[in-house]
Parts: sequence; structure tokens; C-alpha cells
Amino acid sequence: MHDTQVRIALRQELESRLLKRGNTVIFEEFAVKHGQARIDLAVIGESIHGYEIKGDMDSLKRLPGQARIYSTIFDRVTLVVGYRHAYKALQIVPVWWGVKLVQMDARGKIRFNAARLPSNNPWQDKISILRLLWKVEAIEFLNEIDGAVNYRNKSRNLIYERIAQMADIETIKTRVKQEIMKRTDWKSGVQRMLNGG
Repeated sequence: MHDTQVRIALRQELESRLLKRGNTVIFEEFAVKHGQARIDLAVIGESIHGYEIKGDMDSLKRLPGQARIYSTIFDRVTLVVGYRHAYKALQIVPVWWGVKLVQMDARGKIRFNAARLPSNNPWQDKISILRLLWKVEAIEFLNEIDGAVNYRNKSRNLIYERIAQMADIETIKTRVKQEIMKRTDWKSGVQRMLNGG
């Protein structure tokens, strides 16, 4: 089983379960921390839920770093892992991460078995969540909470810091979800984010 096969099957399962509810979007290769890492799937709806896939052909070498980064951002994270890596992976990821075991059945269909349900993330960081916003979105947010005076021409990091000083984490999470869900030009936005936009 390759990563791509697992991702397609996982996306299909998530779409059949979640998209009926409406007000939910799924992104593949979702960039975080301005491109420092990309989680395989991100589901944005009532919460921000990340899914990281480690198939049997993958290595776990990057998983500790990915776990640190994702744990500062997502409300919940689920590791989707093949049986080959399951034991070692469970020792790497935090206990609040969900774990889905993936295998291919005799007919070649990919199946997922929940080994551990995800719980709420106790480690989220305001600045890390705010880094999901494009600079223009962050300025607009700051303006609405009366903090944009003298900040319009500042770096995006200073803007994020100012918002973090003025808003609680729940307000930040709600705003970030709203902004991501209303984006229409996602691909060019990714380029803006990676290039300092």
C-alpha cells in the first residue's frame, strides 16, 4: 500500500461521512507554519482535524517533528498507519492523537480500523494557529479587534503576535476556520503564504 492509495481511500471515507453535514471542507497536503510541514489531509468544519498517513512503505523518520508541529495547531489529529509501523508510531505520537490502522483486504480494498479515538488537543498555540492566516486576513482580523493602528505595514509575525495579545484562543480558532473556509483561490494563496503573503 502506497501513501497515495491510502489518502484516496481515506478522503473518500471522510467525504462520505462528513461532507453531508455541510460547512466542511477537506484539503490535501495542507501546509502549516508557512510551509515548514504539510499534513496529508486537513478537515476544516466544526474543528480543525488533521490526518497524517504513514503507510507500510513509509519511514517514521519525520514523524517526531511532524507530531510537534501538528500538536501546536490542530484541534485533533489522527495518525493513519499500516500495521508494520503501528507499534513504533504509537510510541512517538501524543496520547491524545487518534490512531486508525490501515490494511488491504483479500479483495484489494483498503480498510480502516479505529485503534484509538482522538481527543481534544491540550497543546495548541495561538501563534501557530494564526500562521494559517494569510497576511491580508490577519490584518483584517486585527482591524476588527481594534489593534491594526500602526500594524498595517509590520511583518506578518508581528501582526500574529499582536492578535495573540488581544484575542483568546477560541476567538482565534473560530476566525481562522472562517477564513480558510471562505478562500476561493487556494492555490495562489498557498504561493502567497510560502512567499510571505
